Amino acid sequence: MLPAIYFVFSRAGCDKSVRWLRQAGVRLTTNEEAERIRERAETRASWIDEADLVALGFYEFLDGLQAGVAAHHAGMIPVFKETVEELFEAGLVKVVFATETLSLGINMPAKTVVIEDLWKFQGERHELLTPGEYTQLTGRAGRRGIDQLGHAVVVYQRQVPFERVAGLAATRTYDLTSSFRPSYNMAVNLVRNYSLDQAHQLLNASFAQFLADRGVVALERARQQDRTVLEGYRRNLRCDLGDFDEYWDLVQRSRRLRDEDRRGREAARADEIRAAIASLKPGEVIHVPDSRRRGLAVVVAIRDGKPTVLSEDRSAFRVSAKDFREPPPVLTRIVLPRTGSSRSARFRRDVASTLVALHVKPPKTRRGHAADPKVEREAVRLESAARAHPCHGCPERAKHERWAERCTKLEQQMAGVERRIRVRTETLARRFDRVLAVLTDLGYVSEWSLTPKGRTLTRIYGEGDLLVGEALATGLLEGLEPSEVAALVSTVVYEARERNPLPGKLPTAESAHRYERLQRLWRQIRRTEDGHQVQLCRELEPGFTTPVYRWAEGVPLDELLEETEMAPGDFVRNCKQLLDLLRQIEEVAQPETAALVRRAHERVLHGVVAYTGV
Repeated sequence: MLPAIYFVFSRAGCDKSVRWLRQAGVRLTTNEEAERIRERAETRASWIDEADLVALGFYEFLDGLQAGVAAHHAGMIPVFKETVEELFEAGLVKVVFATETLSLGINMPAKTVVIEDLWKFQGERHELLTPGEYTQLTGRAGRRGIDQLGHAVVVYQRQVPFERVAGLAATRTYDLTSSFRPSYNMAVNLVRNYSLDQAHQLLNASFAQFLADRGVVALERARQQDRTVLEGYRRNLRCDLGDFDEYWDLVQRSRRLRDEDRRGREAARADEIRAAIASLKPGEVIHVPDSRRRGLAVVVAIRDGKPTVLSEDRSAFRVSAKDFREPPPVLTRIVLPRTGSSRSARFRRDVASTLVALHVKPPKTRRGHAADPKVEREAVRLESAARAHPCHGCPERAKHERWAERCTKLEQQMAGVERRIRVRTETLARRFDRVLAVLTDLGYVSEWSLTPKGRTLTRIYGEGDLLVGEALATGLLEGLEPSEVAALVSTVVYEARERNPLPGKLPTAESAHRYERLQRLWRQIRRTEDGHQVQLCRELEPGFTTPVYRWAEGVPLDELLEETEMAPGDFVRNCKQLLDLLRQIEEVAQPETAALVRRAHERVLHGVVAYTGV
């Protein structure tokens, strides 16, 4: 069943798997194969300095390769991943432990694919693999022209029924969705090359708009059916004493006034509850009324704005607004132990015993906000008008009201369908118009022609395109040192992937000052975007500024990796993304700024970052 790819959805898990096999003494290669592996791997890495090889763990990596096992994930530098791919394709490496990135765009067919776990972390939560993802992974099994049969193995999991696994394997149709969205760079290039009508036609002819329009057919059919039903309902509303629609409008307006006032009061109370929860501090004691652990609880930690509390029965849990009917007052305060946390049994025991010994009474339930007098007076007036209406005295009023209720619900349902149809029809063209409005407000487009800023933006690509355009227009990079330019520009492209993001402290006083200016530009863009219901320019992240500054200043790789605890592959990838943006800026900036950016590019492009593949 070899060669095999063993999918493990974590970088650490891939590395541990290789380490465990080596510690167990597993060897899948002959002496001759091990020697060929050593020669190829050393040839591949011959351009890397000895100190960097040690920092990158090359010799441990080589030891695993010679045994026929290797890891493959985004935390490895490109030359290591390419070495694994080459040796696996040559049949020298027999087992590769890989994350799902190996299933995309890399030609590494195997005889067997093993999936360790069908649950994968999707950025916010763990989700079961989709049939498409399952097929993408297992599609590696069975080498065309070599193997008549490929093996796909799923490790047994108690929480996933066999029928679910069989369903993943049996599905053969997958939904194709589009991620196409108008961006600032796209908008200015459409302005440069087409008329407004032509731009709208292009967007409306896109696959993304086709997917949206495809759903409109079913909505139109539902709308027509609802219209037919509504006509039947309305025939039952005819009243010989007067216009029942007029009477029903008075009743409905009165109800809506009271409902809106009630919802407003409930929203105000919910805001008060959230504010009270957000203001809680460790050591403060509150009463939890609606949780399964009703009773006193003390705040022991604050994470992501939500307090973690410890109850009298030693249970630790997070509280939110849904646990309270009214803002929780602080009943008293206690001193928490200086050491330990809610995960420590001793800590929980000591804190719980202090809670039990407290003599505090739960807060009294207070009355809610009173109804708005103006709203109540208007509602009473409408009710009086309804009672004075001729239809109020109709002997069949109750029956008419039942049909009117049905009409009202159906009309609300139809209004929702109408909204969905409007939203789906020409959605991309309308989104493009909003993006264009942002560009017009910021001076990139004027009456369907590009300004000098707009022409610059046509050659800047990425999520930070507009922010880079604003930075160049205001001379933000002028007068900096090359290493400071690299650090500052990295805040536009860097995206933290670490569970604990790197601290975001700018390396020099001048770069910190320029970063503040860059943040002000971002806030200006975001205010303009908010005014047009657009959100394309993502927030700045300064977590890579210090590492890339020190790298540009010539600090050795081993020292950098030790300081940041960043995976070598992540470091190289972040540098490559930065280099790409620096190259774009160099092409569009004024000569003096372009020369400065070129020097920054040269400072970053060295060592393992300079590798371009063979």
